[in-house]
Amino acid sequence: MPNTVSVPTPTPDLVREYIEKWKADRNFVLADACIRDLFSLYPLNTDIRHILVKISVINQLFNTNIFAPIPVAKHIVGLNVDQLFKSESLFVVDKIAEVSIGEKNRSFYSFATKYAHYHVPNIYAIYDSYVARVITHFGVLNGIRFSRNDLRKYTTYSLTIAWFRGQYGLKEFSVRELDIFLWIFGKQYFP
Repeated sequence: MPNTVSVPTPTPDLVREYIEKWKADRNFVLADACIRDLFSLYPLNTDIRHILVKISVINQLFNTNIFAPIPVAKHIVGLNVDQLFKSESLFVVDKIAEVSIGEKNRSFYSFATKYAHYHVPNIYAIYDSYVARVITHFGVLNGIRFSRNDLRKYTTYSLTIAWFRGQYGLKEFSVRELDIFLWIFGKQYFP
């Protein structure tokens, strides 16, 4: 269903306005600070207990639908993600996302982007369906079609975010600031 509301063009002033909206909501700021503190306390991913706590907090505060956190924690501890985070590998997100639970393969893509983001916030953008809708909308306006599947491959998603940032003159904003803008903007214009 096409969006019938007039959607403003992203500008640096508009991004700043939305960042201020986010800062004014104490719940968002508190949840973000809580997760940042936790990841500072447990920066590595070698102790399954630390990973399990990080998974549980992200899952609770972001509703990422991790229904079996222990298998996800075991999966992450086996990936040697610290080296991948250190090298700023974009492939780490897809590796974290794909988990076998019992005999089923599951994809926890949105969770994986959040987990990576809180480890290296200036590199890993957070995927969210609202953000995907915004990116898709502005892609279409520029003659580019991004499918949902395209955006669920992290290297493509990351390149798409970089394209959006450059296309609209938003390079002054950090990955996190752009995440905040895209998420709140998406909630407003693409609910």
